[in-house]
Amino acid sequence: MKASEWRELIISAVQQSVAGDDSTLQLLSEALEETDTAKQELRSRGYGVTGQSLLATVQMIEARTA
Repeated sequence: MKASEWRELIISAVQQSVAGDDSTLQLLSEALEETDTAKQELRSRGYGVTGQSLLATVQMIEARTA
């Protein structure tokens, strides 16, 4: 998804949460947590640097193993 699509999804999730439905916001939060955990795991294994995107880190791994 493009950044603008994520933004709209986040806005909608917050609006739903204010109205009493936290399900979408919870799913987004869990997805962010999982992404952050994956990034930390890769860093602990010596891949990537602080501030580098997850995509750039994965591309670096692919380049090393190609």
